Amino acid sequence: MKLLLEVKDNKADFILELLQQFDYVKVIPVETVDSSVVAEPAAEYEKPTDKTKKSRKERKKEKFLNELREAVEQVNLHKQGKIKLKSAQELLDEL
Repeated sequence: MKLLLEVKDNKADFILELLQQFDYVKVIPVETVDSSVVAEPAAEYEKPTDKTKKSRKERKKEKFLNELREAVEQVNLHKQGKIKLKSAQELLDEL
């Protein structure tokens, strides 16, 4: 089955990156589609660039660092006696 999708410009890179993750989906640049079918310029629907892939890596790194900061903050609050953290045994008991 062939589909032509119209996606907002600010979401195009995300959708292309998402679709390329599926091995059963083949992404074809719009420039190869019959121009009478496409109303938008082909340049708006190009594959994600290395910059896009890099920004995804940067987002993952940023998320990791934020979670690490939050964990360190919780440990510091626990050391100050402001919060109580679960022990390792309590965590294992939950399993």
